Amino acid sequence: MMGPGLLSFDLSLQKSFPMGGRGATQFEFRADIFNLFNHANFGSPSEPVLNPTNRRYIAGSGLITKTTTSARQLQLGLRLTF
Repeated sequence: MMGPGLLSFDLSLQKSFPMGGRGATQFEFRADIFNLFNHANFGSPSEPVLNPTNRRYIAGSGLITKTTTSARQLQLGLRLTF
């Protein structure tokens, strides 16, 4: 069964700051954003649509009741390299 399309935009930003005189030590900041636009990605419709014994429609079949990806998430990171 074919469901709706999947759409997710992720973004990553990173900045390094040199520390000390020689530049061997540096401090790094990183921000990752997953599902940037908070787009709801719905799952496939439920199945089966017909009851195999009497060939009648099943109530509630073909409904989309869940999402396949999580909501927007933000992750921050700091790193000191020496």
